Amino acid sequence: MRVKTVVIESRHAGTSVVFCILDIMASVGRDWAVLHGGEVGSPVFDASLRSIDGAPYWDINGRKITPDAALHEDPQPDLIIVPDIHFDPHGELPDGLDPLVDWIAEAHARGATVTSVCSGAVLLGAAGLLNGMEATTHWGFADMLGRSFPKVRVCKEPILVPTGEGHRIVTAGRQQDDHLVAEAQIWAAQNYHLPSPVAAMAAYCKMTERGFHRRFKRATGQAPAEYVQTVRVEEAKQLLETTSMSIDEISEEVGYNEPSSFRSAFRKRVGISASAYRKKWSALAQAAL
Repeated sequence: MRVKTVVIESRHAGTSVVFCILDIMASVGRDWAVLHGGEVGSPVFDASLRSIDGAPYWDINGRKITPDAALHEDPQPDLIIVPDIHFDPHGELPDGLDPLVDWIAEAHARGATVTSVCSGAVLLGAAGLLNGMEATTHWGFADMLGRSFPKVRVCKEPILVPTGEGHRIVTAGRQQDDHLVAEAQIWAAQNYHLPSPVAAMAAYCKMTERGFHRRFKRATGQAPAEYVQTVRVEEAKQLLETTSMSIDEISEEVGYNEPSSFRSAFRKRVGISASAYRKKWSALAQAAL
């Protein structure tokens, strides 16, 4: 299955971010095999750049952009990515974006996963998708997001906040300024499955566990143990989507000694059980055939 993905373009979006996303999407499922001498497969994501009407236009930086299609054209997406948008965070959302906001809300209601990069979270707020949810954004737009959409629980520190049933809403925010904590996050991404990962992270950073806990939470908004749990669950989601491993096997693979602990952590963070999550993705795969 290739994941039908729409990257949303508007004259307010930053060109470099938009095309960086498209390049990354094109590389998934292809470049790893190239680098390691394996058989080259097809990209996992079938990504297109779309705007409200699909017509060429000049973006905020004066570059002429030609989208692949209009938003309303088929196929309907499985995944939507809203890049950052450029506007005054002390003002209001730019005019002319209502059709885009409405389309995002309707696509999510049909089952699409919706994600945003930095200030793009404001469009998710305008679509009503973040009401009652936690969300992050670029630090310069955090106050604007909370002011404009008071039902949103704005989290300034986290880099990534998945939320909603099935984690079908994901907002991404600012980069990590604490380089030591950033190194610890990279370590966690590679070693989350090990026993006692928090103690190992503190040792890796040459800090006491107590001092590391305070510094990590101050930088990210999450306790180290919560962060590791989040990483484990995200990896489990990928395995549920792309492999036939049993849930107990996935539990062990991502670092849980007890499958019951994994099932509880997954349901708490994703809002549905691991088996329900797999069934939902299987249904998407069948629909794409």
